Amino acid sequence: MISVRNSLFILTGCAAAGTVFFLDHFDRAQGEASPGVSVESSPAAVSDENSTHPAPTASLENAPPLERQLSAVGPLTSLRLTPRRNAISAGPISPPRPATADHSGNGADAPSVVVPLQSSENLSSQKGTAPKSPEAVATAPDRLTVSPNESNFDPAKMTYALGVGLDNLPRWQGARKTELRRIPYININWQDQIELSTVKGLIVDVIHGEKWHGGLIGTLVWGRSTRDLNGLNVPTLKNTLQGGLYLEYALTPALSVGVRLRQDIQNTGVSYGEAYAELELPKIGYLEHDIRISQEAMNRTGMRRFFGLSARDAAQLGSSSYAPQAGLSKTSITYEGFHPTSESTGFVFGATIGRLNSEASNSPLVKNYGAAVQKEFFGAFLYHF
Repeated sequence: MISVRNSLFILTGCAAAGTVFFLDHFDRAQGEASPGVSVESSPAAVSDENSTHPAPTASLENAPPLERQLSAVGPLTSLRLTPRRNAISAGPISPPRPATADHSGNGADAPSVVVPLQSSENLSSQKGTAPKSPEAVATAPDRLTVSPNESNFDPAKMTYALGVGLDNLPRWQGARKTELRRIPYININWQDQIELSTVKGLIVDVIHGEKWHGGLIGTLVWGRSTRDLNGLNVPTLKNTLQGGLYLEYALTPALSVGVRLRQDIQNTGVSYGEAYAELELPKIGYLEHDIRISQEAMNRTGMRRFFGLSARDAAQLGSSSYAPQAGLSKTSITYEGFHPTSESTGFVFGATIGRLNSEASNSPLVKNYGAAVQKEFFGAFLYHF
């Protein structure tokens, strides 16, 4: 019989494969639908060889190298709640190729676009002919013709990261004992707007502004099984999926703050709230890392689900019943990072130390069988492309 956790891994893999197929299809559709760049020139400008002022040219081959953004180098975007386009720029792992004018994906083999900067009308005016009106010059064919959507057009880019890792975390919320679990690492990112990750779940950035980000999120919270409880006579809890909303604001390119609200979608009645701040730290060599501070809260149903004790359960444990109210549940600080080992491989890691707040830490479950300080460590080796 397939265990619940193995089933979740299978479902995660299926969801990841479906997301890859959908986004890849959408990516191809975007690329095929994008118009190209056309250059028009009049015969007069080409055949006018008697001019003493040859038309200067500007080649896009001389453009500076493209600077790769943080999200293009490693999967650190999966560690943040929201990918940010204005994040700290990261140096390329290998020198990038010069930018070319090719919009068809042919790379450096495609010829560069040469744009005449002087039209035949301007040349004729230097020979004594009266220049045409600005309206006539504006309609002259000796110019680079670009449709409105082409000037800032950036073809859709997909990034993938696949790997395996280990996660050492408490057996249940408030537990003293930890468990080392083998986990898959999956991260799929489309233009920093849609992201599916086994670290942070599903993120859909609907706002996707310069400083404001917000949209939909989906996450999973581990429950507690008989094996996790290891003989502790309290009710087991199923793993639950949550859906919700988030809103984030970038105070600076490196510092952002935000909130997110989640609700169990399996009729448990549990609601979660979280306020957080994230700071991207300066790079150390190729190491990309950040630090995150968060404060979590739960409604009364959630607090009683994870930390409460009914009179019956308390009698079996020889303890008193406990019915906490809604309030703050845990304060955490997390350090996360990614270090490449090659252009396509690397290590991703994270460490979280949290402390349960008063309503949660006062539970007899935590006092007698658990610990108020909760620790989690995660690491994985991955291949990204």
